[in-house]
Amino acid sequence: MYPADAHHKAHDLRAEYVIAVTGEIRRRPEGTENPNLPTGMTEMYVKELVVLNEAAPLPYSMEEAAEAGEALRLRHRYLDLRRPEMQQNMITRHRQAS
Repeated sequence: MYPADAHHKAHDLRAEYVIAVTGEIRRRPEGTENPNLPTGMTEMYVKELVVLNEAAPLPYSMEEAAEAGEALRLRHRYLDLRRPEMQQNMITRHRQAS
């Protein structure tokens, strides 16, 4: 696969997709480094990109879950329980009940 093909394929990806990527880790070109990220000095030169599984979009963004209405969050409780504040609530409840 040529890099342009991988880039074209990657353009259609969403966060919910499961992918497999093969390539080479390289140092980022000078001026493109990001010292604020642990991986900010490197990038992957993709040789092959395979979509293993596509997924429907989530009913609401996990980052914006607090802004989603309570009815929507309760309807999709399995997603709501992934939020750190909900997990902390469950841990606190468990400790109080034990």
